[in-house]
Parts: sequence; C-alpha cells; structure tokens
Amino acid sequence: MELKTAEKCVINTGNILSINDITRKSGQNPTEELIEAINITLKEHQNGNLSAPHNDKVLIHRPNDDLKAKMEEQSLADLKIGLKIFLNNDSTVLIQEAIEEGFATLKVPCVQNVVLQYKKDKISEAGDDISSLKNIWSVLEEYVKNEKISQIGLADVEEATFRNVFEWATVKPSIIQINLATCCVVPPTLQAFCKDNDVQLLTHSDPAGSIPSLAAGLLFGSALAYGAYQVSQDSSNYSVQLVTSSILAGVMGYRFYNSGKIMPAGVVCALSGVMIVRIALRAAGLTDRKIT
Repeated sequence: MELKTAEKCVINTGNILSINDITRKSGQNPTEELIEAINITLKEHQNGNLSAPHNDKVLIHRPNDDLKAKMEEQSLADLKIGLKIFLNNDSTVLIQEAIEEGFATLKVPCVQNVVLQYKKDKISEAGDDISSLKNIWSVLEEYVKNEKISQIGLADVEEATFRNVFEWATVKPSIIQINLATCCVVPPTLQAFCKDNDVQLLTHSDPAGSIPSLAAGLLFGSALAYGAYQVSQDSSNYSVQLVTSSILAGVMGYRFYNSGKIMPAGVVCALSGVMIVRIALRAAGLTDRKIT
C-alpha cells in the first residue's frame, strides 16, 4: 500500500522526558513543548524507513523512544495511567479511536482515568454544547462499564455544564479539571459541589485557546492579505482584485465565524472588507478626487 492511500496519520512523540532538546529548555509551556516534540519526532522519523500504511493509517514515531523500557521498569499494577483527550466535534468514532490508540500505544488493556476536553470549532453564545457532550460521554460510560476505564472526567467546562452532565449521567464524572489561566480562583460553589459529591478537583495552567491555530491563521491570513494588496496596486483589472479580496474576506470570515476569535481571522476579514471598498472606489474613480 502506498503512502498516499493512507487516510489517517498518528504522530507518537513517545516519552517527551527522554528528548534532551526539550528537557534542557526551562520555562516552556505545554503548547511549545508539544510543537517541539512533534517537530523532533518528524525529523527523527524521516531519518529512518517510512513504514507502510496499515489499515489506511500511517504511524510516525521516534525510533529511539524509551517509553516501552520505562514502563517495563514497573509492574503494571503499580502504574496509574491517565489519558486526556481533546475533541472539537461530537464524533463517537473519533473518541473511540483516540482511546483505542492510547491502549495500543501504551500496550495496556485498561487505564485508570480519562479526562475529556470538548470544545467545538464554532463557539455559540450559549456556551458549552450539552447535547453533543452527552453524546460522546455515553462512549466513555461504556468503557467504564466494560472495566476498561476506572474514572472519567471533564476539563475546561463551565460549572453549570459539569453539574448538568453529573445529574444526567449514569456513570458520574469523578474528575473536573479547570484552567487557572482563565479562572484565577476556583469558584466556592464548585469547590463545595466537588466536596459533597466526592469529585476530584484538578487544575492546570495551559495556555487558553490554540496557539498553533493562532500562528497558522496569522501566517495564512498575512500571506493572503499581502497578495491581495499587491494585486490591488494593479489598476488594469478590477475584477481580479475584487475576486481576490472577496475570497480572502470569505475564507477569513468563515474562520472567524467558527473560532469566534478577533485575532487573526476577524482582523484580516475586516481589512479585506476595507480593501474591497477601496477597490470599488478606485474603479469608480472616487479615490483620485480631492476632498475640499
């Protein structure tokens, strides 16, 4: 099977603590560590032979990763293994694939806990999407019932959402993880709820939002904006200018609609709109007139 036939790509960074380029650097946040780990994994994998896709999936990993050796140093019964899954849609297939890939990578039949962070691409004014969250939560419940997962929990959800899922679920969430980067103090009501219902309250300080997405969007938007600006300097073909700027405005407008973030999509979309007006005025000859 040729590589181009692969439909899925799994990048396994392995034991990040064994990557000297990362451990030697202090002060990196988790996003920066992840980006660097992925880059190193890709570089190390390129130096070896690319494995043929299996079941429409290709696995990219570091040849000298010591994860297996580290795990064999301890009895499986003495290890407490947890997974954190990040989803941006409510596909039950994707969460099953994520869990099974975790089992296969670690070569274990079960794990102690799984924490789910679910954020849709489109951010609605209503906040968390309860119905979609419940849909994928049902998958986690089945793993608990089958004794593949001992505890399941949620990360970065509103208190009202957590309470809603807790009251509804057959298998109650026993873990909640909140981001101190967006919430400096744990709400007293949430603390009391967790204490009364034996819920483990955890915190983290990961950067809010997606830094890779922000960087990619900014780079993509800036490149398109520069290209559209160069086209707008040529007054020989206004139709090309309008089409170029309209495409830019449409692409970044769609990105802004789904992300809800002003930077960079919203700003680039707005600038593209201004460019469209500018081109239209130039086509009408209005920009050459002096206002007195």
